[in-house]
Amino acid sequence: MRWPPGGRRRRDRGRVAFAVVERAGGRAIGWTTYHDVSATDERLKIGWTWYGRAHWRTAVNTEAKLLLLGYAFDELGMGRVSGRPICSTPARSRR
Repeated sequence: MRWPPGGRRRRDRGRVAFAVVERAGGRAIGWTTYHDVSATDERLKIGWTWYGRAHWRTAVNTEAKLLLLGYAFDELGMGRVSGRPICSTPARSRR
Protein backbone atom coordinates (compact mmCIF):
# COMPACT_ATOMS: atom_id res chain seq x y z
CA MET A 1 0.00 0.00 0.00
CA ARG A 2 1.29 3.46 -0.85
CA TRP A 3 0.02 6.98 -0.58
CA PRO A 4 -2.23 7.27 -3.61
CA PRO A 5 -0.57 8.93 -6.61
CA GLY A 6 -2.08 12.37 -6.93
CA GLY A 7 -4.06 11.57 -3.79
CA ARG A 8 -5.30 14.43 -1.73
CA ARG A 9 -4.38 14.91 1.88
CA ARG A 10 -6.38 17.33 3.95
CA ARG A 11 -3.61 18.99 5.86
CA ASP A 12 -6.03 20.85 8.09
CA ARG A 13 -7.24 17.61 9.64
CA GLY A 14 -4.46 15.20 8.70
CA ARG A 15 -6.73 12.93 6.65
CA VAL A 16 -5.63 10.52 3.95
CA ALA A 17 -8.00 8.38 1.87
CA PHE A 18 -7.14 5.12 0.13
CA ALA A 19 -9.07 3.38 -2.61
CA VAL A 20 -9.78 -0.29 -1.94
CA VAL A 21 -9.27 -2.10 -5.23
CA GLU A 22 -10.27 -5.64 -6.15
CA ARG A 23 -7.21 -7.81 -6.81
CA ALA A 24 -8.78 -9.84 -9.59
CA GLY A 25 -10.33 -7.13 -11.74
CA GLY A 26 -8.60 -3.98 -10.54
CA ARG A 27 -11.99 -2.38 -9.90
CA ALA A 28 -12.51 0.08 -7.03
CA ILE A 29 -14.86 -1.46 -4.46
CA GLY A 30 -14.62 1.09 -1.65
CA TRP A 31 -12.39 3.38 0.37
CA THR A 32 -10.85 3.66 3.81
CA THR A 33 -9.03 6.46 5.62
CA TYR A 34 -6.42 7.54 8.10
CA HIS A 35 -7.25 10.62 10.11
CA ASP A 36 -5.74 12.71 12.89
CA VAL A 37 -2.34 11.92 11.40
CA SER A 38 0.50 13.44 13.42
CA ALA A 39 4.03 12.69 12.24
CA THR A 40 5.40 14.69 15.19
CA ASP A 41 3.59 12.48 17.72
CA GLU A 42 3.97 9.35 15.56
CA ARG A 43 0.27 8.58 15.76
CA LEU A 44 -2.79 8.23 13.57
CA LYS A 45 -6.28 6.82 13.63
CA ILE A 46 -7.93 4.46 11.20
CA GLY A 47 -11.07 6.30 10.22
CA TRP A 48 -14.05 6.05 7.93
CA THR A 49 -14.54 3.06 5.65
CA TRP A 50 -17.06 2.38 2.91
CA TYR A 51 -17.52 -0.68 0.69
CA GLY A 52 -20.01 -1.52 -2.03
CA ARG A 53 -22.78 -3.78 -0.81
CA ALA A 54 -21.44 -6.82 -2.69
CA HIS A 55 -18.38 -6.71 -0.40
CA TRP A 56 -20.17 -6.50 2.95
CA ARG A 57 -19.53 -9.46 5.25
CA THR A 58 -16.46 -10.56 3.32
CA ALA A 59 -12.77 -10.61 4.21
CA VAL A 60 -12.20 -7.30 2.39
CA ASN A 61 -12.40 -5.08 5.48
CA THR A 62 -10.19 -7.36 7.57
CA GLU A 63 -7.53 -7.46 4.87
CA ALA A 64 -7.69 -3.69 4.32
CA LYS A 65 -7.28 -3.00 8.04
CA LEU A 66 -4.28 -5.34 8.25
CA LEU A 67 -2.70 -3.48 5.32
CA LEU A 68 -3.41 -0.12 6.97
CA LEU A 69 -1.84 -1.26 10.25
CA GLY A 70 1.24 -2.70 8.56
CA TYR A 71 1.72 0.41 6.46
CA ALA A 72 1.33 2.74 9.44
CA PHE A 73 3.88 0.90 11.58
CA ASP A 74 6.33 -0.45 9.01
CA GLU A 75 6.40 2.26 6.34
CA LEU A 76 5.31 5.44 8.11
CA GLY A 77 7.05 4.68 11.40
CA MET A 78 4.03 5.38 13.58
CA GLY A 79 4.31 4.43 17.23
CA ARG A 80 0.56 4.38 17.90
CA VAL A 81 -2.40 3.52 15.71
CA SER A 82 -5.96 3.58 16.99
CA GLY A 83 -9.50 3.38 15.75
CA ARG A 84 -12.93 2.56 17.03
CA PRO A 85 -16.20 1.34 15.60
CA ILE A 86 -19.08 3.73 15.33
CA CYS A 87 -21.75 1.97 17.35
CA SER A 88 -24.42 4.61 16.87
CA THR A 89 -25.09 3.54 13.27
CA PRO A 90 -28.47 1.79 13.22
CA ALA A 91 -28.36 -1.76 11.88
CA ARG A 92 -31.09 -0.96 9.37
CA SER A 93 -28.77 1.47 7.55
CA ARG A 94 -26.42 -1.43 6.78
CA ARG A 95 -29.10 -3.50 5.02
